[in-house]
Amino acid sequence: METNIVKTQNAKALLDSAQKEPKSIFGNYIFENELSLLFGDSNTGKSILATDIAMFVSGGGHEWPDMVSPKLPSLYIDMEMTEQQFANRYRNAGFYMTDSFYRSSVDVLGTAESKIFSYVKSEIITQQGSANPPKFIVIDNN
Repeated sequence: METNIVKTQNAKALLDSAQKEPKSIFGNYIFENELSLLFGDSNTGKSILATDIAMFVSGGGHEWPDMVSPKLPSLYIDMEMTEQQFANRYRNAGFYMTDSFYRSSVDVLGTAESKIFSYVKSEIITQQGSANPPKFIVIDNN
């Protein structure tokens, strides 16, 4: 049974006890310990942008104006492309990839939909126990 799903507290007490400003992960768009969602119409470049952000966060990728990479280990969980499709798309960007940028793939066609989340969660937990655990995780579910 999950606990602490809903937390209620006095708003003034919350402001009085608020911690320091969260650290920027990607400009004014993504901050540490926060959930960010990227959504839009099909074929508008969401996956490419998400991959570029993950590469940037890990210390590689394109430079972004007025932003400094936090150089955090990043995990990109890809539920859309095969390994070969990913390699074909990013072959010319290999020099942007750092040793702290990881990609996991999920075979959504060979997996029951009800089990996909538990497999993804298991992989994140496994990676967290690795020598270089991810601090930034992207889940791309197409």
